[in-house]
Amino acid sequence: MESQPGKQQAFHLQILAESVPCTMVKRMSPCLSIRLPGVIGTMIMLAACVLVYAPMSSAEEPQVIRFHATEWKDLTNKDGTGLYHEILQRIFESQGFEIEATYFPFRRTLLNVSIDEADIAGATTNDQPDLLPARNPIWVSRNSALFHKKMLPTWEGLRTIILNPNTSVSSPGIGKMIGVDIYEVPSRDQALNMVLDKRMRYYVDDYETLTKLKAGEKNVVGFEGWKPPSSINNFDWDRFVIRDVRSVPAYMVFQNNEKGRRLRDLFDSEFEKLHRSGELIKIYEKWGLAAKMPRDISN
Repeated sequence: MESQPGKQQAFHLQILAESVPCTMVKRMSPCLSIRLPGVIGTMIMLAACVLVYAPMSSAEEPQVIRFHATEWKDLTNKDGTGLYHEILQRIFESQGFEIEATYFPFRRTLLNVSIDEADIAGATTNDQPDLLPARNPIWVSRNSALFHKKMLPTWEGLRTIILNPNTSVSSPGIGKMIGVDIYEVPSRDQALNMVLDKRMRYYVDDYETLTKLKAGEKNVVGFEGWKPPSSINNFDWDRFVIRDVRSVPAYMVFQNNEKGRRLRDLFDSEFEKLHRSGELIKIYEKWGLAAKMPRDISN
């Protein structure tokens, strides 16, 4: 007796489904249409859809996540090491992704995410409000001001900077971070020299950067080979003080679309797992940045 065509097709597809590895099935186009009759056809098509969208197996090429960053010592070193790199690698590479890091000026990194030339960057919520921030900050920046101690009697913290934006200076991005439109120059050493040369009163920057600089440490980021301006005679750090301005959290930010939301949700989930396991603090300690780790991480 001759078998019915519909039963033959169903049998052949069943053998295919049982014998073809998942990696091969996943590569089948979801647009491929196989017409089978009745309930059997519907069930097989549903099973095929599940296979097409199944998680990527380890044998496949990983999906690339484009991380754009500015080179910052111990955060985003150009050799692929640093706090941010390690956290992203721990979170995404275990899920079958590959991190591709590229380096740009800070504002360009955010623009690249917003125009779909990058998937992730680091920023405060003030820097690029149209992007999606992670649920928890990855860094808490303690912003401070360095100024001549003769200005101490009138110092009122952030209020002083707000009242004196035209005599406060920083490198790019700090003003927006603290919410004050202060004068910004291209580099940190240029900003400091403007205060030392009495062209500005307050130099605003990260607290650890300022304290390392004042303590005479070498290779502070932005001050490699720095020298005081020639107009300064008998330069003495003891004439200057450092005072807090404002602490600001920084986040990993993602595209404001469905892809960005999926990556953001995965980052949030795995970041919190690292925290619960105790591994997260070890990563911050490894890079000497435990003081920068956020203390109130939601789980």
